[in-house]
This record gives sequence, structure tokens and C-alpha cells, in this order.
Amino acid sequence: TYNHDPASGDLAQPAWPTLFARAHRAGLTTAMSAGKSKFSVFAEPGVLDGVFLPRRGETASDSLVAGAAVSWIAARRPRVLFVHLAGSDLTGHREGWGSPVQVAAAATADRALGRILEALARAGLTDSTLVIVSADHGGAGDTHGGLDARNHFIPWIAAGPGVRADFDLTRKRALEVRTEDTFA
Repeated sequence: TYNHDPASGDLAQPAWPTLFARAHRAGLTTAMSAGKSKFSVFAEPGVLDGVFLPRRGETASDSLVAGAAVSWIAARRPRVLFVHLAGSDLTGHREGWGSPVQVAAAATADRALGRILEALARAGLTDSTLVIVSADHGGAGDTHGGLDARNHFIPWIAAGPGVRADFDLTRKRALEVRTEDTFA
């Protein structure tokens, strides 16, 4: 749920405290680096110690997004860091999911993620950091709607202290992992 006054032209703000707001109130440092300007809804005043967002209506490359995250890890070591790499999604919509161009964009995102993981290792944070890698949706053709199963299944990978290694959550029949529950 979001609070939004359509007449204002401003983006909606979450109606409840976000992970960033709760973490900041608890005294934790927070940062966000995102490739799409729509994530500005989470950049409410006073809750982010570091923020990288493209201008409204624009996007930023995965390399720039990762670069900001790498800088913050080295200099500020935020306790809560959200990184959104937009390249693969943007390319999927433009060129089609699974197209050679999108596969190349996924490889670019993988390199960006590798830079972030290397920064965590250099900072000595690997053993104390939970990393979750996910996507907001799957896709088929150039869309992500409809009944095609490829639209509804995404990667959801967790690694870090206390996380069981090499365990596939889909093996738990009673467990339903929903991506919208991750950030909430």
C-alpha cells in the first residue's frame, strides 16, 4: 500500500515503514543504488545514508549502479544495502527474453554482481553479510504478463551466514517463496 496524491505529481510513498526506515531507526547505516528512477519511492528523507538513482524517467547502467555500491562498501560499509541492476530487464522488454542481446545483458549484470561481491570480500564482510539475488519477474517474448510459466518463475538465491548451502527451496512443498516478500 502506498500513500499518493495524484494531483501532486509526486511518486507514491510506502504507507508503512520500509526496511530502510526500520534499519535507520535501529541505528544501522543504509544505502541504495538503483538503475531505475522508480526506486526513488524508497528514498524518503532521512532514511538513506547513501543513494544513487538516475534522474526521473531515466535509467543507469549496471556498471554505474555497481560502482556506487562498491564505493559505499569500501568507504561506509552500510549495514543494509539494496542494489538494483536494470540492464537485463530493460533489454528483455526491448529485445525479448532469452534473446542473444538479453543473454549478453545478463552477463553484464553478472559481472556487476561479481564486483559487488569482491568489494564485500575486500572489506572483510563476506562472513557477516546476507546476500539475496532475485528478479522482479520472469518473461517470455517481450513481456511478462499472461499464463506462460516463464513469466512466473524467477531466481531467488540467498547466501551468507546461517544460510544452508546448496539447498533448493522448491524441495519444500509447503513453502512458497514470493519475491514481493523479500524486500518487505
